[in-house]
Amino acid sequence: MGRPVKFDEDAILDAALAEGRCVGFERLSASGVAKRLGAPSGSVYYRFRSRDDLVGAVWLRTVEQFQTGYLEVLNGPGPPDARARAAARHALGWVKAHPAEARLLLRYRQTDLTKGTTPRWLSSRASRLNRPVTQAFEELARELGPSAPDVDRVRFACITIPMAAARDALDTPHIPSDALDRLVDESVAALLDPRTRAR
Repeated sequence: MGRPVKFDEDAILDAALAEGRCVGFERLSASGVAKRLGAPSGSVYYRFRSRDDLVGAVWLRTVEQFQTGYLEVLNGPGPPDARARAAARHALGWVKAHPAEARLLLRYRQTDLTKGTTPRWLSSRASRLNRPVTQAFEELARELGPSAPDVDRVRFACITIPMAAARDALDTPHIPSDALDRLVDESVAALLDPRTRAR
């Protein structure tokens, strides 16, 4: 009978997230995570064969957690244009509330986890990552009516704009928070207004 697993994947990722907030994710190490966890380094390497795999798993779980709240807003009740604006504000608010995690998300891309060197279990999860969000954007575009913007415009309005604003907020934190929220809200509203589209 095998020994019980003392440190499961979530416990290791929680420790990695805490360590990343403390030292920066670019300096995250398996030994640092193991020390925070109170475990030998082998416990981390048993689950993750390299530092890159560990960081990738933290990144992936963080995206999934962000998407859960984001989709609740995007798919929630109310008119589609109001939900789109609320989702964009939610994305910006999440970044401001979780700056360390946001820097991690902005540092890597989904394609970084679908390369040949990435473990199959990790690349498989990464390849499915954006499907629910894409489906939500497609549904939102349909709900906006016959003169609705295409899904690429909806995606740009709902996630590209707030994440670009978030990057600015992280780099230049002196920008007033309410002003940034207002700019994102106005930009999303303008992009989804059929009267603003080039003819």
